[in-house]
Amino acid sequence: MPAVGLVVEVLAGTYELPQTLALTQEDSGAEGAAVVYRGQPGAEVRLLGGRRVSGFVPAEGAVLKADLVARGYRELVAAGQE
Repeated sequence: MPAVGLVVEVLAGTYELPQTLALTQEDSGAEGAAVVYRGQPGAEVRLLGGRRVSGFVPAEGAVLKADLVARGYRELVAAGQE
């Protein structure tokens, strides 16, 4: 790693990851030489760390439901809300 740090620029786009992106201490650089992660200037970058919910079936009226536990989901976050 350079002694002055490093900037990682991510290109515009939506990146669907198979699981949550987990950065560790090693990913942050060192004292006085930080690693900065950012979108390219003017770019819209979305990192989606999960899977799309599928398997919806009619429940009642216009309501649909899906069995998340049977599909191996442990947590559901939508629009930043748990």
